[in-house]
Amino acid sequence: MVAKRTRSSTRSSKSHQSSKKDSNKYEEGTNFVAGGIEDNGPLFALAVCGPFVTILFGYLTSESFKETGVAPHLSTMLPICYSDLSACATKVFTAGMSTVYPLNIPAMQFILGFMLVAFLLEFLPGKIETGPETGTGHIPEYRDNALLHCFTFSALFYLGSNLSLIPWFATNGYDFGIMYDVFPSAVGFLNIFGILFCLFLTYKGLHFPSTGDSGSSGSYVKDFLWGTELYPRLWGWWDLKRFVNCRFSMTFWQLAGLSFAYKSYTIHGEIDWGLTLSAVSQYLYLVKFFLWEMGYMRSIDIIVDRAGFEIQWGCLCFVPAVYTLCTRFCVQYPSGLSKEVAIALFILSLISVALNYAADREREIFRATDGKELVWGKPPEFIKAT
Repeated sequence: MVAKRTRSSTRSSKSHQSSKKDSNKYEEGTNFVAGGIEDNGPLFALAVCGPFVTILFGYLTSESFKETGVAPHLSTMLPICYSDLSACATKVFTAGMSTVYPLNIPAMQFILGFMLVAFLLEFLPGKIETGPETGTGHIPEYRDNALLHCFTFSALFYLGSNLSLIPWFATNGYDFGIMYDVFPSAVGFLNIFGILFCLFLTYKGLHFPSTGDSGSSGSYVKDFLWGTELYPRLWGWWDLKRFVNCRFSMTFWQLAGLSFAYKSYTIHGEIDWGLTLSAVSQYLYLVKFFLWEMGYMRSIDIIVDRAGFEIQWGCLCFVPAVYTLCTRFCVQYPSGLSKEVAIALFILSLISVALNYAADREREIFRATDGKELVWGKPPEFIKAT
């Protein structure tokens, strides 16, 4: 993947140098990727098919689909669809779009409320950290309060639910399994919101960018897909990229598994140990992510990829719909794992999380020390790329 990005960047650099002979719209060192839709067929396919795929995933793991009596397995679904392709396509499309229109008010309220809480937690205290300097000389600054955000949001989500230790919320709060209940319609709303948000980011990057790392590629479609701005901010301090990628997307994923595990318990009357420990494992993995968030803000996703449909819609819709798929599936179709097997897999997952953190931390130290830090007691081997 790194090599692929490097080759793409090299082609883009050559194209950039060529385009500058005819236009002065780019400053020297400005981050951008040249080329039109003819160079980005897969991205265009993602833009067209992605929303439908996320909506379909939400529907196939919902209680509404379970009530149709069709098991969500290819061995069951394909023969049914093959017998009448037209009727199958129409039914799936209609069922999927029913999660989008008319808008489900509780789902919309939940998503907007979720975002509002994440926004308010931006004001939590934290040390000011910086990302790498860009080609135009911009050095992004961030308030490092990710771990505080993580635990505060988790506490608020728990305390506002029917499981709350606060009597009023225990009686009048939302059901802790709410994320499963509203999920299909929430994904539908997120797709509408995500597309409008990406259109706003495209316009913003062209007309009132936050930094010099912005501009058009020469293709409206590519501008929408890739983005027109590297570090979009509002009011000079609210980093939209970090908010979507981390504070909304990762927090939603983190809490979804716990919410799904509770919903499974209310439906089946017993703990699904496979689902529950999978949810706890993912929660801890994302605690690790928030602990390492500043490392992420110095990674390729942030310092190279612009804030366009590819990454912003991906974090708003693709991450909630796909990354939670296994735990959401197990709500209606229990894992069937014994407590002992589930615990063994959980321990294995914790070892994997620890190794993942160690690798991320090693990479961060390597970059910070310009490759001079020892790795496993030896000087690191590396390739310098332009």
